[in-house]
Amino acid sequence: MAGLVELSILFGLILVIAHYVSQRIKLKHDPNRMKIISFTGGIFITYMILHMLPQLYQGEFFMTRMAILSALIGFALFHTLEKYIYQHESGKQLRKDLKKLHIVFFFIYHFLIGLVLINITQVDIINGILLFIPILLFTSLSVVSMKEIHMILTTRKIVRVFLSLSTLFGLLLGILIDMHVFLYNMLFGFVVGSLLYIIIVESLPKEREGNPLYFILGLVFYTIIISFTWFV
Repeated sequence: MAGLVELSILFGLILVIAHYVSQRIKLKHDPNRMKIISFTGGIFITYMILHMLPQLYQGEFFMTRMAILSALIGFALFHTLEKYIYQHESGKQLRKDLKKLHIVFFFIYHFLIGLVLINITQVDIINGILLFIPILLFTSLSVVSMKEIHMILTTRKIVRVFLSLSTLFGLLLGILIDMHVFLYNMLFGFVVGSLLYIIIVESLPKEREGNPLYFILGLVFYTIIISFTWFV
């Protein structure tokens, strides 16, 4: 167990660095960025469909239904918040208020990612690694929803550092407390729904952007890896 805790903390530290560095490195005009995003999108979609979604159905009847409901709430909450921000982003004070709201939501979401990641890793290290890889890739590429990077870049350095630590804080809390299985299933469902929205609606390249070949390569790559874990 001690080894798993140390591994989880290492995951958290790596994500902290990735969060902070991704806020400072501008890759928007890098010609290879869309290829990498397409490849990473293939990885994440494969992970969600082949691994994460089936886990929602592995509990007993009531737990399963609550996890699915929580996933729906996560998806709907992200969609509603994003639409509200886009439709009301006018006026200096309103933009300032929305920025604060977005920072709070950013912190809570990545905090929950850390909380779920530590619990998955402590139960099954392979599952923890399978979740960590796509999260790290998207974090490093600054592929996020609701103008996340723009919002954070316009805040003070201390705020950027605090937000970068959000996933690590979730990991540390998960180490310190013994989470009830019902609460974990609800949080897990919420994270699944949120990730579904972020990946499908926000992060996958739109229209003429992206490279389908790299998306398929990512899909095939992670399908092989996940299929291998089925027989381990």
